[in-house]
Amino acid sequence: MQNPDGGFPAFDKNKMENNHLMKMAMDIAGISNSAEIFDPSSPDVTTHILEGFGAIGVNYTNRMVRSSISYLKATQSNFGSWQARWGVNYIYSMGCVLPGLARVGYNLSEPWIESSIEWLVSK
Repeated sequence: MQNPDGGFPAFDKNKMENNHLMKMAMDIAGISNSAEIFDPSSPDVTTHILEGFGAIGVNYTNRMVRSSISYLKATQSNFGSWQARWGVNYIYSMGCVLPGLARVGYNLSEPWIESSIEWLVSK
């Protein structure tokens, strides 16, 4: 279910917000504002998947895991955390991202991760 951006959605692959054809169809049907019809990748879901991968012995050298890590790098905010989908604050997303990366054996002392840890400690 991994999306092309490297992240994982909660329910449906490739039902991302940038699917213009789907948006147009939902607009024509008159339901684009009445329900959650898009299922974009999210850092919290993605790192829960990484935790699962790690639990079965898949590590950061795996192609899908590397793609997820690239997604996390691309979606990290300027101050260091991530906007989660299922939790409504940045501390929640940190509580997903860091354990997920650790579970697949990723080096948490890389600068992009250190900046997120520094942000978290400052809070």
